[in-house]
Amino acid sequence: MRNVTRHPQKSIMFSVTAKREYGSGSLTEVRQGVWRLRWYTGIDPFTGRRTQQQETFSGTRKAATKRLSECLAAVEPSSSMTLGALIAMHADQAQLAADTKQRYDYALRHLSEPVRAWRLDTITSPMIAELYRRLEADGVGTQTIHKIRTALSSAFRHGIEWGVIDRNPCRGVRPPALERRTYVVPTVDQLRTMIAIADTKPGVFPVWVRLALGSGARRIEVLRLQWRNVTFDGDIARIEVVTAKTKGQRRRTIVLDAQTAAALRAWRARAAERALAVGTTLGPEAYVVSDDAASAVPWRPELATKRLNALSAKAGCPGARLHDLRHAHATMLIEAGVSMRTVADRLGHTRVSTTQDIYGHLLPGADDAAAATFGELMGGTA
Repeated sequence: MRNVTRHPQKSIMFSVTAKREYGSGSLTEVRQGVWRLRWYTGIDPFTGRRTQQQETFSGTRKAATKRLSECLAAVEPSSSMTLGALIAMHADQAQLAADTKQRYDYALRHLSEPVRAWRLDTITSPMIAELYRRLEADGVGTQTIHKIRTALSSAFRHGIEWGVIDRNPCRGVRPPALERRTYVVPTVDQLRTMIAIADTKPGVFPVWVRLALGSGARRIEVLRLQWRNVTFDGDIARIEVVTAKTKGQRRRTIVLDAQTAAALRAWRARAAERALAVGTTLGPEAYVVSDDAASAVPWRPELATKRLNALSAKAGCPGARLHDLRHAHATMLIEAGVSMRTVADRLGHTRVSTTQDIYGHLLPGADDAAAATFGELMGGTA
């Protein structure tokens, strides 16, 4: 009977002399003259874990060592700049409007640390497509994913100008199709309930709810309102809201009803007393919607949304958003016969056609009048 000598598996750690981030590997002799080669190739872009490859090689130890060296040499070193560094650079150096910068920052918070650690010269369009897919699978809404795409594309475009990346990997990659947004527009009774509940709360909360509903302004426009933008005229008040754009700012004046004006006037007096208690005054640049003693810090948009969600649920219209209050404002005015031009001016639409497209179906009796007119033209009776 032939004697067979069994060789135990031997592992030999191996590294090349050149300094590489992931340039290390190992040799394992699985049987005589047969080697298993393993070497690290980098980081999984989504999990942040180290990745490796392996290969079976037949030959002498010297030949296997040489082959492993070749495999290690093929691992390309990556650029030292990461996606997270580009995002920070973009926020700091790109000339973005304050509101745009805030929207980008909020959207990009959904990117995990492993994704932020991506090396710029390794990012490909398929990676971006997979990122969108994983975000959607993790429950991130399609609206938010589209905002992430806009923010990333802007960062990559500026990165090309700054010479830190040579292409925009977002180009040509389609994010998931937008879900049809369902509007939850509160009824008049529900709005009255919301105001009644809000009036029982301390601080600026009741005034904020009245402002959001009574002005029809956008969320960020209400939150950025400063006292220098508020003027009182008898029983009414006027506010000047600012919509920041990349190429400048748009301003418009909105007249508030007597009840909202009274609540706003009373809140100004309380806010001034609060500021005086901490040794300061309520200056013109102080924010109207603020929990800060000096009114120097406005509410964050996500905080406003969270508080409205709780209020809407208590008022019997769960799911109503701040933008739905804007729709409610416009709907009530149009159904009461206010002209499209006036509603467009209050909402800040640059074109009346935009307001018409959104709310035209609400014109009272418009379809009945059209049918009657057609009958008259055809020679029938009105």
